[in-house]
Order: sequence, then structure tokens, then C-alpha cells
Amino acid sequence: MPMPEPDALVPTRRGVLAGGLAAALAPVPAFAAGGLARPRTGIRRFYEAGDGANLQPALQRAIDWAGAHGADIFSDLGAIKGEIWCPPAVGTEGAAARPTPLIVRHAMAINFAGATFHLKGPGGRDRMRGQSLGPNAQPWLGGWMRAIGDTGSGPGIDRLALSNVTVDGMFSGDVTTNRAANVSDKGFFLFDDKVREVVMHKVELRNFAGEVYYIGGPGPAWQEIVDCHFHGSPQCAWNPGGTGRVLAVNLRAGRAYQCAEVIGGRGHVYRGGHFYLPGFGGSSFFGGPSPVLPRGYPYWYAWWDGKGEPPWVRFEDTLFSGGQALNLGSWMKGRLRTIDTSVYLNEGVGHLRGVDLAIAAQCDWGNNGPAVVLQGIGLPRGHVDGELPDVRREPPSDIRLAITCSRSAAARARGRAFASALRYNGGAYDRSSVSVTVRGEARQMVEDGSRGKGPLPPPRARDAGFVPV
Repeated sequence: MPMPEPDALVPTRRGVLAGGLAAALAPVPAFAAGGLARPRTGIRRFYEAGDGANLQPALQRAIDWAGAHGADIFSDLGAIKGEIWCPPAVGTEGAAARPTPLIVRHAMAINFAGATFHLKGPGGRDRMRGQSLGPNAQPWLGGWMRAIGDTGSGPGIDRLALSNVTVDGMFSGDVTTNRAANVSDKGFFLFDDKVREVVMHKVELRNFAGEVYYIGGPGPAWQEIVDCHFHGSPQCAWNPGGTGRVLAVNLRAGRAYQCAEVIGGRGHVYRGGHFYLPGFGGSSFFGGPSPVLPRGYPYWYAWWDGKGEPPWVRFEDTLFSGGQALNLGSWMKGRLRTIDTSVYLNEGVGHLRGVDLAIAAQCDWGNNGPAVVLQGIGLPRGHVDGELPDVRREPPSDIRLAITCSRSAAARARGRAFASALRYNGGAYDRSSVSVTVRGEARQMVEDGSRGKGPLPPPRARDAGFVPV
């Protein structure tokens, strides 16, 4: 059967009633990919006329068939624009009461071939209303896709690869605060370490009431995210969680209460990319824990067993824009750029250490604050959490910063500039291991934000071409 034009596959109710979608998605034989070790199948063969405008059943049937037959999926729907409805909850308890539209339980690659999906609630209703699962529960929204490797038996999921798809969760509320958040609505999510690799290429997930991309627990050993865009959430756009490794190339994440909430695991690389328009939650990269999170330790504590290379989070010309704070923890290195964004070296990770960054900070329209902020710990040193002997607050140490401040033409015209290249907010730090160089334009090179009440003077900074304005 000749392939119809993509617009002919748009599943509208009118088209369904006229038989257009049923005809367009008439079953066709599965096909194998020549020369590939794994067979692959299309999606049309799994569509049934009774599905109507809802592509969820066909997609889930294709996923289940591919899992059972060791196959991959290459969409034969063209650049379809379709609807995915969340299945209705059955009762109020158990997995059936918390359905997710698409669930993957086996290793596979799914190439959606340019499809765009809009999510709806059960029966095609407005999904943001959700289903109440009890008097005190948030309405269940369901998100888009969940990977489940821990099924109680079996090998888990060695590799899940998704590509060439746009999914709109249809959330349209305020993303500057998290008051509208509903954590039942995650775009892509998993909670177990039996999913060992997640790979995404050219995937856009947008407008979810919970995290757009979310990994809970130890997570995969490897996440590879290339040319992806996650945005539109009153929660978090990018939360890769876990204690594994991440490679993110040209990742865009933003328009969310938090652009990023990142535990560095065994090491991340951000090659290019843009984190933009954060809400009041800003963006945070904690650093560590590596290789695992010790039992009882707080998840954000900067812990490393000291073996081999530190668990670096490396930025390669990564851009942060749109205001609010960029919070950085331990083992950060590389080059990052900021626009109207202050970088906070976060002593709240318990032991801030191992920072080696070149920061190019531009003041454009909205920032009269500092380009970079360092704060030490209060004295005396003490336990961070409970009575665990190693979980202690230690003074920030081993920090090297090369800060370049600039102003855009708009900032010059409005008389705006960074208040300082580096602001010291007080507290104890290891002054002997903090090295700072400053070049460019700001009102001050180093600012004492402790108002003279800090136990130490501000860090020494070397003038590498600084011009006060």
C-alpha cells in the first residue's frame, strides 16, 4: 500500500468517523532491517479501527511485541501528528490505578521518524484534570513513558534508545514557581538500576506538570542525550539522577521552575547546550556521589571514595541564561557562559571542593548582582545529617576560577553591570587553596558581602585585565 502523506495521518475525530485513519493505518506486514542483528517492526500493523484517534494502544502493542521478539521499532507512520490518551485508572490501589500511557519493559530502539504526539486524559479528555485516586491524593496524570527494568525476574533492560519524536504534555500553567506541580506527570521516567543505558537523539518533551526528564534511584550506568530539548514544567526540566555517567550534547532545558537538578554521579559531560529561563528554583549541579550513595547519606552530599579520577561534571561552553541562580557543587570543571545569571559555589553540598572553571559572565538586561558568589561554612564544623561520622561540613577548598565579565550593548545603554566579579558572603574557607583571576568589566573585582564580619577576608584575586565601571 502506498504511504500516505503525513497530513493524511493526523488522527482527528472527523477523520476517524470518516474511516480515514483506519484506512491510513491498515495493517501491513512487519519488516526486518537488512544487515542488522535485531529485527524491527512498524506500528501500523498494531492499529485497530476501534482505537479511533487514540494511538496509545497501537504504540503499546508495538512496544510489547518488540519486547517479546527482541525487535526494534521504526515508525512507518511518517511525521504523524497524533493523540496519545492515558489509560483510565482501575480502582485506587496498585499499578493499574497509576497507569502511564507507554511502558517499556525490554531492551529496544524506537525511532519515531519525526512524529509529534499530544497527550490527553482517559477518553480523550483534558488530561490536566486527571483522575482522583483518593481524598488526599493529587489527580493522577500519568506522564508519557516509563521504563521498567526491575520486573522481579529477567535480565532487565540493557539499552533503551528513543529518537526523532516530539511529545507535548499540554501543561500550560505557571512555571516560575512550583505551586502548580503534580509529580505524577513526568515526561520520561524510571526508578531502577536494571535499566542500564538510556539513549535519546532528537527528542523534544515539553509541558508536563512534573519533571520533564526524570531518573530516580541509582539509575542507568550510562545516559546519552544528543540534540534533545526538555522544557515547560513547574517542577524540573532535566533531572538525570542516579550515580552513573552522562553525556549531554547540545541539550536544551528550560522554561521550568528548575532548569536542572543534577547529581553528578560518576561524571557528566555537557558539550555545548543551553539551560534557559529558570523559575525561582534556578539550576543546580551538586557533584557526586560516586561510585554509589552510601546508605543513610543525604543524596546531595558531595561524597567520593577517592579512587581514580574525581566524578567531574565537565562543561564545554555550556550556556546558562535568564536570571536566577546557578548552584554548583563539587568536582566542576571546564568552561561555561552565563547571561544575567549569578553562579553560586554551593557550600550546602557539605564539602565544596574540586572546582576548576572558566566562567564568561555577561550582563545583558537584568543583572546588577555578582557574577560569582563564594560562601564558606559557619563555625564550628558540624554534622550535616544525623550522627554519620563522615557527613560533616568542611570549608570549601581546592577552587580555581577564571572569571571574565562583560556587558552587552543593551546593558551599556541602561547603565547596567555586574556588582562584582566575585562576591564573598562570609564563612570559613581554605584561603590557601582558592585561586581567582578576573578580567573584563564590573563595578568591583571582589566584593566583601560579609560586611566585614566574616572570619576571613575575601579571596585574593589576580587582575588579568579588569576595568571597574
